[in-house]
Amino acid sequence: MNKETKTCQNCKNDFTIESEDFSFYEKIKVPPPTSCPGCRSQRRLAFRNEWNLYRRKCDATEKYVISMYAPQKPFPVYSTEAWYGDSWDPMQYGQKFDVNRPFLEQFRELSQHVPRCALANTKSVNSEYTNYAAENKNCYLCVSAMHNENCLYSYRIFNSRDSLDCLDLHKSEFCYECLQLKNSYQCFFCELGESLSDCWFCYDCRGCGNCFGSTGLRNKSYYWLNQQLSKEEYASRFRSLQRQPRWLEVAERQFHEVLARYPRRAARIIKSVNCTGDDIINSKNCKRCFHVDDVEDGGYILFGTKMKDFYDDNFDDESQRVYENMSGQTNYGVFFSAQVWYSRDVFYSDMCQNSSNLFGCVGLRNKHYCILNTQYSEEEYTRLVPRIIAHMNSLPFQDAGGRKYPYGEFFPIEFSPFGYNESVAEDYFPLEERQALERRYPWNDYKAEPPKAEAYSVPDSIEKVLNDVLQKAIISEVSGKPFRILKQELEFHRKFGIPLPRLTPFERHRERLQKLSPIKLYQRTCQKCGAEIVTPYAPDRPEIVYCEACYNAEVA
Repeated sequence: MNKETKTCQNCKNDFTIESEDFSFYEKIKVPPPTSCPGCRSQRRLAFRNEWNLYRRKCDATEKYVISMYAPQKPFPVYSTEAWYGDSWDPMQYGQKFDVNRPFLEQFRELSQHVPRCALANTKSVNSEYTNYAAENKNCYLCVSAMHNENCLYSYRIFNSRDSLDCLDLHKSEFCYECLQLKNSYQCFFCELGESLSDCWFCYDCRGCGNCFGSTGLRNKSYYWLNQQLSKEEYASRFRSLQRQPRWLEVAERQFHEVLARYPRRAARIIKSVNCTGDDIINSKNCKRCFHVDDVEDGGYILFGTKMKDFYDDNFDDESQRVYENMSGQTNYGVFFSAQVWYSRDVFYSDMCQNSSNLFGCVGLRNKHYCILNTQYSEEEYTRLVPRIIAHMNSLPFQDAGGRKYPYGEFFPIEFSPFGYNESVAEDYFPLEERQALERRYPWNDYKAEPPKAEAYSVPDSIEKVLNDVLQKAIISEVSGKPFRILKQELEFHRKFGIPLPRLTPFERHRERLQKLSPIKLYQRTCQKCGAEIVTPYAPDRPEIVYCEACYNAEVA
C-alpha cells in the first residue's frame, strides 16, 4: 500500500503512514494507528515511573517499603518479596468477559484490584532505592541499572563501580556527571566518550588521558581546551584552576565556549545501515529510533537493545515481533502491553512474566491461555480472543477526552497507575498541571514530608565541608527543596576535590536528560558542505551541525 496521511486523534496534527509501516501492520494483523508517532510514544511513556519513590506500607505484610506507587493509589502494593511469594494468587482476581461493556473498561477494573510490585528491583544487595534494576550492590537512587557497585544517582548505568550522577554509563569506574560514556576511568563532566582516563569536561573524545575542556580528540594526552600541553604545564593549569572560587563553574563556562565553536554530528549513527534517528549503534533498517544498540527491522523506539521486527516500543531489550509496548524484556509477539517480561503472544496485559497466550491480564507469572486473569483451555482461548477483538472494534472504549480505543491502540493515559507528572512522559513531553488536567490525564498531587534538618550553606570548596553536613540539609538553588548528602557521596567528593552539588538529585538528573538530543528529527543542511541532512537539531538551534563526512574530517 502507498503512504497515507492521517489526522492524529489526540493532537489533531497530520502524520504520514509509509508503505513499509503498512507492511508491518499487515504482517502482525493490526490496523494502522490513529495517533501520530509522538502521541503514541507519549501515551506509552506515561506508564513508566522511574524516579518518584515513596515510603508506604506493603498491603500484604503491613511493613513499610520503598515503592514507585504513591500511598494514596487505589490498588494494593506488595513488597518485592511478598509479590513474588506464594501467599497470594493473581488468578483469584479473575473476571469473565462481559459482552455488554467495552473490554478495556473491564481490563481497567481488573488492574485496580490486582496487587502491584512496589519496585522493579531484583537480586540486589543494599540497594533498596533502585528501580528497574537488578544485581546491584550498595547502590542508591539508580534507575535502569544492572551489575553495578557503589553507584549513586545514576540512570542507565551498567557494569560500573564507584560512580555518581551519570547517565548512560558502561563498564566505567570513578566517574561523575558523565553522559554516554564507555570503558572509562576517573572521568568528570565528560560526554560521548570512550576509553578515557583522568579527563574533565571532554566531548566526543576516545582513547584519551589527562585532557580538559576538549572536543573531538582521538588518542591524545595532556590537551587543554583542545591545545597540546606538556605534562607539567597541564598539571600547573589544573592546580591554578582549582584555586579559583567556584572553580567548577569557571571550568564549565570555558568548556561551553569550546563546545559552541565545535561542530556536532548531524546524527550519531555508528556501524549502522539504512537508519534514521540518533544514538544508533550496530543496527539495520531502523526508522526514527533513539538510543538503540543492535536492533533490526523496526521503527519508533526509544531505548532498546538486541531487538528485531518491532514498531512503537519503549525501554525494551532482546525482544522480537513486538508492537506498542512499554518496558519489556526478552519477549516474542507482545502487543499493546506494559511491563511484560520473558513472555510470548501476549496482548493488552500489564506486569506479567514468563507467560504465553494472555489477553487483558495483570500480574500473572507462569500462566498460559488466560483472559482477564481467568484460566481457559487452549481451544476456549483460541475461540474467545477473536470475539473480543471484534467486540473491541464494535464497542471501543472512549476516554474522558472523547478519544476512542478500538483494537490496535495502546491503553489510554488515564489507565496509567502513575500521575502524568510522575512518569517518563513528563521528561519528553512536559505539561503543566492545568494542561494535563484539561486533557483528562491523571496527576499526582501527593507531597511527601521534606527531611527535617538544619539547613546547610554549601561552601565553595570541598575542603571546607565538615562531617556535620551529613546531619543537615542542603537547599536547592533552583527549587528551594531540601536534600541530604550521604556519607558515601561525601567521601567521593573529598577524594576528587569536587564541590558538593547545589541541586537535588532529581534536578541534576533532569539537567543531564536535557543534554541528550531531542527525540524529533528535522530536515536541514550541513553547515560546511551544504548537503541535505536529517538531524535531531532543529534549524533554529545554535549548534553548528555537520554531515557525517564533514564531521569525521574535523576530529583529531
